[in-house]
Amino acid sequence: MKKIISFILILICLTSLCSCDRVKEVISQFEYTEGLSTYVIEDDQCIVSVGEDMRDIEVVNVPREIDGNRVVAVDKRGFAFLDNLRSVRLPKGVYHIGDEAFMYSFSLETVELPAGVTHIGRGAFSVCRALKSISLSEGLLRIEERTFYFCESLTEINLPRSLTYIGTNAFTCCGFTELTIPEGVTFIDEYAFSGCESLTTVYIPEGARVCRYVFNGCDALERVVYGGSEEQWEAMMRDNSYGDEDKSYVNVEIIFEK
Repeated sequence: MKKIISFILILICLTSLCSCDRVKEVISQFEYTEGLSTYVIEDDQCIVSVGEDMRDIEVVNVPREIDGNRVVAVDKRGFAFLDNLRSVRLPKGVYHIGDEAFMYSFSLETVELPAGVTHIGRGAFSVCRALKSISLSEGLLRIEERTFYFCESLTEINLPRSLTYIGTNAFTCCGFTELTIPEGVTFIDEYAFSGCESLTTVYIPEGARVCRYVFNGCDALERVVYGGSEEQWEAMMRDNSYGDEDKSYVNVEIIFEK
């Protein structure tokens, strides 16, 4: 018994040496955030957003249920324009992220998305300039336009095998150095990866239709590995020209796997 009491006293002493702010930060990571705004859609399901009096919040841990309703979605602009927001954790059961949900939350570094998110709306993380990493679920079919626009701290991302479409400016001005497009992607829209100035190497599957200017402004691009043949690539480039040559591939080595 004395040993247990001594151990507790040691813990208390060590804790007292820590910064109070740091202790609060650690504790906050394990607490659910109160005061979130919701509205019920159907079958006891609700959509969540930040409350009006929470504009300075730094950490958000969304519970699985609020007032007996299961949280299944983040509202359009639900956590947008929050200058101090650094971390968000969404619970299992969320499958929908609304348009511009986290847009212009400049300080947002980490977002924990649960497995099962099948829709991420247009511009959802647009200009989240501090965002470093994010995990995308299998089952996600589309990355819409401007989803990760100007996420300049985003240096790596694992695109799910289920993905079929990458929209206009989806990853413009991100910090990737290498990129692998999954085999299931069939369409990459204009300017999807434009302005990714650190990007050096890309793999593109044979079945993907690459629109013009996808890699416009990727000045460090050295190598594109294409899953198809040289004839297929050239035919695609001709179809994209519209009388205006895409110069994104000047001085870029194109490697053909067929």
